[in-house]
Amino acid sequence: MNAADPVHRDFWQELQPGYAVFEKERRVPQIRVEKGRYVAK
Repeated sequence: MNAADPVHRDFWQELQPGYAVFEKERRVPQIRVEKGRYVAK
């Protein structure tokens, strides 16, 4: 399995905003589920 696998692409795209928060702020973001999707804060 890799991020380019079309079956898992949506999953990896949902995780990207959390990774971006971590890279910018050097902290683990709060993750919650809204309407079945992961949301980073």
